[in-house]
Amino acid sequence: MTRLHTYATFHTMTLAEFPALQTLTSDEKMSLADELWIDAMSDDMPVSEEHKRLLDERWHAYKSGKAKAITLEEMERRLGWKQ
Repeated sequence: MTRLHTYATFHTMTLAEFPALQTLTSDEKMSLADELWIDAMSDDMPVSEEHKRLLDERWHAYKSGKAKAITLEEMERRLGWKQ
């Protein structure tokens, strides 16, 4: 059981519990979410063998030229975030 799963078993926080957060702009909320995500991550979080295998497979495909890298701008365009 992960740290997050263990905590969520006892209490799930909701936005309603933090009214001040509801006044934030979308950009401010995204910035806060990013900060929370980074804070929650740690090097001791377990990575499944399947995820390790998939990462290794993708890394080798990239290094061998079988997978093509794209720029951040291209990714944003493909996702419809920018035109």
